[in-house]
Amino acid sequence: MTRNTVAVISAVLFLIFSTLLLAMPVPYVTRAPGETYNVLGSKDGQPVLRVEGINTYPTTGKILLTTISQSGPETQINLIDALIASLSTTKQVLPREWIYQTGKTNEQLQIKADNQLKQAQDMAAVAALRAAGNPVDELPVVASINTGGPAFGILEVGDFVTKIDDDSVWSVSQVTEAIQHKAVGDQLLIEVKRGKDVRNLQVTTISSNQNKKVPTIGVSYETGYRYGPQISYVGDSAVFGAGEGLAFALGIYDQITASDIVGDSVVAVAGGVDSDGTVRPTESVRQKVAGAQHAGANVFLIPAENCEDIVGMSFDMQIVKITNLGEAIEVLRELAATETITKAPSC
Repeated sequence: MTRNTVAVISAVLFLIFSTLLLAMPVPYVTRAPGETYNVLGSKDGQPVLRVEGINTYPTTGKILLTTISQSGPETQINLIDALIASLSTTKQVLPREWIYQTGKTNEQLQIKADNQLKQAQDMAAVAALRAAGNPVDELPVVASINTGGPAFGILEVGDFVTKIDDDSVWSVSQVTEAIQHKAVGDQLLIEVKRGKDVRNLQVTTISSNQNKKVPTIGVSYETGYRYGPQISYVGDSAVFGAGEGLAFALGIYDQITASDIVGDSVVAVAGGVDSDGTVRPTESVRQKVAGAQHAGANVFLIPAENCEDIVGMSFDMQIVKITNLGEAIEVLRELAATETITKAPSC
């Protein structure tokens, strides 16, 4: 075999090996700019955001909720796709285990994402109602119930606990203390609000697994919120993502206040919001900036903590950093009144 023949065979084998290597699946997820949704508009003929049970007012302009497009839990990404995405200025490559928990089914992952979205929407509603001066009650709410425990089949997840043995309770700690002041085997009379109904339920305490002398009813609690208006949304986490509450909060506030805080502007928004109005950072903000610019936004509100994530990007819209809902509202008021933003800091 001549030297040239060996060289040709080696080159062919190298080419085959390289092709196979590049085509091999790798444990990564890609993210790209996703669609934007106007929370003041409609989707599939239905309002994205509907507020009832309170006075609402006409709105103009657009508040765009920004999203990302992400490869699914069963999507196979090969090495060449991952390399191309990593070189893109608008795409992102992340290890699969950072995004999708191993051992979880697609259905379980979807349920988790839907629950995260619901929590984000609940926080958005509370923050917006409080910002507009509407009352919101904080009450302990049943978060989970041990199957087969004394409260199983009596209490329900989502029940608001208002009294224990005729004593009003207003926090999770008060509920816990009231139960622990009982003896094992005692009966509790628990008043709960379930939807529009008030129910008085009896539950018998049992011994805690951690300490046989400590009574329990096998229930965990979290802080819940009750308010008058009914707020509904079109779309689930597959559409909106899991945690972008700030856009919803601004949309709710705009609908329930007489002043139109958006005017004729197209405002893109990213980030979450807590019940007290504090803005939380978002993920994949570079992809959301690209999506907002493609959608024609002239202003983009992003959490202040995300400013460092967009260093080096070029865009044709004003990026305004936000730390709380009140700041975001004032920014939009100025924009609606003057068509410019001068008071708020940019990234």
